[in-house]
Amino acid sequence: MKIHRRELLGVQRTRGLLRQWLNGWDLAGRADEEELLVSEVVTNGLVHGTAMCTSMCAGIPSGCAWKSGTATPTPPRP
Repeated sequence: MKIHRRELLGVQRTRGLLRQWLNGWDLAGRADEEELLVSEVVTNGLVHGTAMCTSMCAGIPSGCAWKSGTATPTPPRP
């Protein structure tokens, strides 16, 4: 999914989709922890990045794998 930098509901939408995916993969018991982690990563991308934030989630045998980032050409600030 792609979240535009100024999309204020982007984190909320991401959490909702994550819960749907986890329910579909019979991993609903992990939703609270996964949702917290995803919220932090996506929020950081939106706050500190200068471009759109992209997020990908894939079901794996041990749970799910999440990748999030921005197309920002400059390195992150501390």
